[in-house]
Amino acid sequence: MTLCFCSIVRPLFRSRCLSSQAFQTKLRTIAWNDVSQALRPFYFIVHPDLFWKHPREKQTNEDSLKQLNAYLESLVNAPTTSTRVLNVNFYLREPDRAKDPDAPFRNVQIRLSSADVHASVYEILKTCRLSTEGLAPPKAAAPPEDLFKRDVDLDEVAKKYNRRTRHGFSWIVMEQQMQREEEPRLEDFLESNIQNAHELRLKSAPLHAEAQRLAEDLVASLSLSGLRWEGGWGAAHHRGCLESFRLLVEQHPEAAQAVRGCVVVFGRTTGITLDGHVALNMEDVRHNWLSFLRSAHRYTRYVACVPQAERDLSFALRGIQVDHRRFKPAVTAEKYIQQLNKLTTALHRYKWEYGESFVSLPRDLSSYKLGVECEAGPLMLSPTGQFLTPASCPPRLLLKFLSDNIGEASRRRARHVSYRNAEVGLLDRCLWKLGLAGLSRDDNVTPELVVQCCGRLLADADRWWPLLQGCHIHVSHYYSVLQDGVICIPWDWKNEPSKKDDKH
Repeated sequence: MTLCFCSIVRPLFRSRCLSSQAFQTKLRTIAWNDVSQALRPFYFIVHPDLFWKHPREKQTNEDSLKQLNAYLESLVNAPTTSTRVLNVNFYLREPDRAKDPDAPFRNVQIRLSSADVHASVYEILKTCRLSTEGLAPPKAAAPPEDLFKRDVDLDEVAKKYNRRTRHGFSWIVMEQQMQREEEPRLEDFLESNIQNAHELRLKSAPLHAEAQRLAEDLVASLSLSGLRWEGGWGAAHHRGCLESFRLLVEQHPEAAQAVRGCVVVFGRTTGITLDGHVALNMEDVRHNWLSFLRSAHRYTRYVACVPQAERDLSFALRGIQVDHRRFKPAVTAEKYIQQLNKLTTALHRYKWEYGESFVSLPRDLSSYKLGVECEAGPLMLSPTGQFLTPASCPPRLLLKFLSDNIGEASRRRARHVSYRNAEVGLLDRCLWKLGLAGLSRDDNVTPELVVQCCGRLLADADRWWPLLQGCHIHVSHYYSVLQDGVICIPWDWKNEPSKKDDKH
């Protein structure tokens, strides 16, 4: 049996699928962050908080947003060739008057019936008369009569139909996602987008400054231990979240008391994290935040139980270190403990019935790490050498995967440490030699890939310095210019050799 995992990434780049045989293949898929980013203008004009003077419209938007997000997430998480229909109703204001509580609003009916996430996002923006710049129009379906007129290769159809995994994933969908236009050269992309990036940076600078001021005021007034932004969205949304939070704590003293002295994290989760931080979902409305904060004290007790739950699982797996990844999205302590206990119980039961299955494992696993990341999902080995498993993984499969990949885990861990040390110095050299205003990377871009990317930039620094000076570069898997002017480039960018290289 081959156990593999896919690193889900953005729609305009290649992701890597790693297996226990350590093979790599290229595929394309869409992550929820991509959908959220593309729909930012839409969220900005329909957010329920903008309709606080109009309870009926506010409630309508809130209910419709829940349905829409559930529909889109289902398309992202479970690709399918079948179509489902969704009809939702929104009240919205024109983008230039979105924050004016007295501005008139209009009613919009959105109807989605495509199994393609890209087509659904495009339809939402188009229906609301929002810009679709940067989004290619979805391909039109062939007219019904054409489907019958053209010749059909039944053998090829049958072959595609049968290319499915036992879990029902359609490889036809994957093939459709892999179809893309040829990527641009790095130099062409920069020359076409550098001016726009500089303009966006200048435009967002006041928003960054305002967000920073709001954050400092909140930290001081609430005696917070820290305030972090893990949303990945731009300065405008960051500032909007902080402003909503400020209004919340000013109007509700019990909310202010609940966060006093804590670290507040704005991200994709609402709850008390494993570190005891207060996490607030940046997509929630203030009412949801308030409901949670009023009962937050009930969840803090779970934080103290996390170490013991991790020790129990470690004991069941010969001392393996149980830890959660640093870059994993925040998870609540209550849910994490439930996941750990579920796996621990399953291992103890399996060990009681089939104790000989543990014989293949080393007697001491204390130098290895294990992360329990979700209720159900793939079993995999991370680029850092950490084993990652879902809570519902059958013990037999987990033990076999550990036994088969012990050697590979050690090699990946040593390789990661080596490249991590090299990365630190290389980033500093890139900042200085290329005159960059900032240099960062996606969480799913390993230090090894960053070293390759930055090393190639530095090798031809005279060529890139005029283009990159003053820019903020984000090493990722795709080309893009974010709303704040940050330039995303793929780590394996391609370009024609420079004249200097040709001479050699």
